Amino acid sequence: MSQSISEFVKPEPRGDGDRYKLSEAIGKPLVVQVVAFEPGFAMPDGPVDVVRVNVAELQTGRVFRDVLWGNGSVVDALKLNIGKTVAVYPTTEKSKSGRDYILLESLDATMKAAAAQWLSANPAAFAPKMGTLPGVNVTGGWQQSAIPVMPAPSPAPPAPPITTPAPSYPAPLPTAAARPVITESIAAAMRNAGLDTSVYQIVPG
Repeated sequence: MSQSISEFVKPEPRGDGDRYKLSEAIGKPLVVQVVAFEPGFAMPDGPVDVVRVNVAELQTGRVFRDVLWGNGSVVDALKLNIGKTVAVYPTTEKSKSGRDYILLESLDATMKAAAAQWLSANPAAFAPKMGTLPGVNVTGGWQQSAIPVMPAPSPAPPAPPITTPAPSYPAPLPTAAARPVITESIAAAMRNAGLDTSVYQIVPG
């Protein structure tokens, strides 16, 4: 039975990933690509479950790659989204013991649409050696109800003027001063003859 030697394929070197502390990103809208869940990752204080992520700050366009997060509630949430890219923001809550802990919340529909637009415009955002990318401006510091400042739409062309025809009125009768003057007797004779006397000024006589 003959055998052949296959080419040895080495994995891509991981190197040291970027550091991005969630505690310094509270309230910031983020685009997070969830790469992997790594249980029992070796840490100085002992093994810890972590998630490996790529992160982009939506407002600044700064990108952090191969980041490890070990916050318990964050790991529990993101390990359900392996292979996905999600739009979230870190926030804090108090535990029953009174200690603050960090968790992730989904962005609202407006900001999620802005995140999708940013990702569509930067499809290679999480590729190695990509620098800072353009961010999304938002008004007055981001809040859940903030609306991205997008380019104003071009104004609609003005509607053509509506031409209203001038009203048609019957021609005014001549004023009394301008009417020819006839006497009542002449007017009576004209009426008997079937003639119109309305255009005349009739005076006694």
